[in-house]
Amino acid sequence: MGQIQKTVVVTPADDNYQWEDVNGAVGNWLTLTQDGSTDTWTFATIGPNNTGQNRTALFRLVHSTYSTYPGDPGLKDEFTITQLSANAN
Repeated sequence: MGQIQKTVVVTPADDNYQWEDVNGAVGNWLTLTQDGSTDTWTFATIGPNNTGQNRTALFRLVHSTYSTYPGDPGLKDEFTITQLSANAN
């Protein structure tokens, strides 16, 4: 199935961060796995999309200090995955 890899670069390198699965796609139609203990992550579809409609998942990466400094644009990033319907015309 389809895969997307993301590598997270954090400064300083040992700072904590977390992924937020905004739409609840993980375990539903996507998997999210970390490559060992690295900062490389793989997002993969579980199977074809037979729902008859395209589906999207929003993922947000948040640095551990984001709640303290929510106005800092460098502490949050987002991206969207869209899986097209296998039945789309």
